[in-house]
Amino acid sequence: MDNAVRSAPGVFLVFGKLEQRSVACLVPRETPGLEVEPIHDLMGFRSAGLAQLTFNDVEVPSANIVGKPGFALSHVAPVGLQYGRISTACSGLGLLQRML
Repeated sequence: MDNAVRSAPGVFLVFGKLEQRSVACLVPRETPGLEVEPIHDLMGFRSAGLAQLTFNDVEVPSANIVGKPGFALSHVAPVGLQYGRISTACSGLGLLQRML
């Protein structure tokens, strides 16, 4: 098994639509029908573990919905983006420290 696939997170936060309303849901990595294909030959942060997710008839239980349908982009996404920004800043700082 590829290192990037092995290091992929155990749960993905996925955005989509449910009855024409935006929805965010948690999809466990081991969900039947979910395929995780690592992206190779990246210039820069190769350890980021980027991958392409493919969903083949994946069923997500209603208990895995984060927040209320219709509020995913206005309430859930900004929080995720904020944590992503902090993570990116910390990664950049760690890389800079190592270079020095």
